[in-house]
Amino acid sequence: MTQSQIARLFGVYEAAVRNNLRTVFKSGMLRERDVTHPSWNGQSGFGTLYGLESIIYMSFRTGTYRAKAFREWVVHTLSEHYRQGKPKEPSVILVYNSGAERFGQTAS
Repeated sequence: MTQSQIARLFGVYEAAVRNNLRTVFKSGMLRERDVTHPSWNGQSGFGTLYGLESIIYMSFRTGTYRAKAFREWVVHTLSEHYRQGKPKEPSVILVYNSGAERFGQTAS
């Protein structure tokens, strides 16, 4: 996901995502080269895609309802995986902007 997509997912400004990611990388909690991937966006050049680890870290650094719902999903999924003690088919998260109505906000 891009910084803009992460911001929309959690309902925050893109600057907040950028600042939090910068803090996480500077602190050494994550290494930027391990959780990012350059991507050609087709119009304005290269962009950066952030991996699941980055998104999980962002959810714990963000206090919105959407971030809380994402954290709960992560904890539930990991707990179920641990309890089952066997490999499980991977879960897939589909994020689509029109689903924002479910969170009491209109899609923009």
